[in-house]
Amino acid sequence: MKKAGKLIIVTLLILSGLTAGAYFLLKGREGGPSNEFKNRMAKEQSDNQTDRAYQYDMPDKATVLATDGEDKNVLNFESNSVYRVSNSNEARARLDRLIKRTDADFDNPIIAKNPFGTMENSFLFLFSHFIPLYGTVYHHG
Repeated sequence: MKKAGKLIIVTLLILSGLTAGAYFLLKGREGGPSNEFKNRMAKEQSDNQTDRAYQYDMPDKATVLATDGEDKNVLNFESNSVYRVSNSNEARARLDRLIKRTDADFDNPIIAKNPFGTMENSFLFLFSHFIPLYGTVYHHG
C-alpha cells in the first residue's frame, strides 16, 4: 500500500512539473497576445464602447430619423388605443393614401413611427423595389 501511494504522489508531481514546463515553454517570454491586441479585444467586447466597426461610415451614409423639428422626416401616428381594429384601419388608410401620392424607393422610404400603436419605439419603413416590400424595423433607444 505504501508503494502504491508513493508511486501516485511521484506521478502527480512529475505530471504537474511537465504541465507547468509545457505551459511556460509554449507561452515563452513574451508569449500570448500583444497588449495592442488585448486592448482592442477588450474594447470590442465592452458594452460601454461606442466606437464600433459598423459606425465608421455612418455619418456619411446614415440619415438621422427626426420625429419633430425642422428636419422632420418621420410620420407620427398618435394612437391611444392599442390593438383596436378601427385605429389600425385608419392608420392603414393614411399609409395607403401616402403611398399613392409619393414614389417611395429604397433611398427615400416612407417612415412611420409606431403607426399601429403596438410598440412605442417601432418604425415602419415603406418603399418599392421591383415589387412592393413592407417591413418593420425596431429601434431601441
